[in-house]
Amino acid sequence: MKSFGSERTFLPGSYAVSPLWIAVFCFFQFDSGMVAGVVVSKLSCDRKVPRLLAGMALLFGMLMALPAVQSTVPRAVPRAGSLTNMQAMMQAQTPVWIRLIAPALAALGVMAGATLMSAVGRRRS
Repeated sequence: MKSFGSERTFLPGSYAVSPLWIAVFCFFQFDSGMVAGVVVSKLSCDRKVPRLLAGMALLFGMLMALPAVQSTVPRAVPRAGSLTNMQAMMQAQTPVWIRLIAPALAALGVMAGATLMSAVGRRRS
């Protein structure tokens, strides 16, 4: 958030995250899953291990999203002035749908990274 600044991280006058922040978050969510898929494919000879990691990312991610889905407290607090990094992190209002698709993006990234490594391995053989 610090590199964006509060003006590009949040929508004007609120703590709702901007579409730019959502796009960057989705990119990094998929990308980190892809790195995990590459690493687990390098470390394991079994093709089931990346699937297991993707399943665990999906399962634990959905479990972490449950409190956000079940929360019914609206937090419509107006934003005023500049913020510290800690204030920005504590007040940020991420849409619920982002918390639900983030585990799926990570799991897809794991599978994409594992597929990439298997394709590279076949070309070298």
